[in-house]
Amino acid sequence: MKFNNYMKLVNAFRYSYPEWRVGQTFFNVLLECDPDLAERIRGTEDDPFYRNEKLPEFLGIVAEEWDK
Repeated sequence: MKFNNYMKLVNAFRYSYPEWRVGQTFFNVLLECDPDLAERIRGTEDDPFYRNEKLPEFLGIVAEEWDK
C-alpha cells in the first residue's frame, strides 16, 4: 500500500465512523495498515489520537516512514 492509499482509506473511514475525532481516525487507520509504526507513535508527543493539532507532525512521520 502506498501513502496515498492510506490517505484515501482515512477519508473512507471518516465517512464510515463520523463519531471518531479526526486524529483518532488517522491513528486507527494507521494501526490497521502498519501496526508497528502506529505503536512507535502511540503515546508520544506526535500522537494525534486525542489531539487533532498533532496531525501535521504525525503525518510528517508517517509519510517519511511509509516506504522504509
